[in-house]
Amino acid sequence: MAFWLVSQQADGSWKLVVNSTGIPEFLKSKGVGGWPDIAIGGPGFCFPVVRWNGKAYVPNRREYEGKPCR
Repeated sequence: MAFWLVSQQADGSWKLVVNSTGIPEFLKSKGVGGWPDIAIGGPGFCFPVVRWNGKAYVPNRREYEGKPCR
């Protein structure tokens, strides 16, 4: 599975915010401007989480079922 997250701009155009291979899960934790963190699921038990920094979604941490991976 893959996903693309787009945002409609003030002029009506669309801008790609983030895309990745995996299953997106929007989390309660948030980055700049209140944008939700996104866990990118797939096979295994420790998934990357990306966070909005005001310009882009960037790697933030790895977790499984809401808990940090060891």
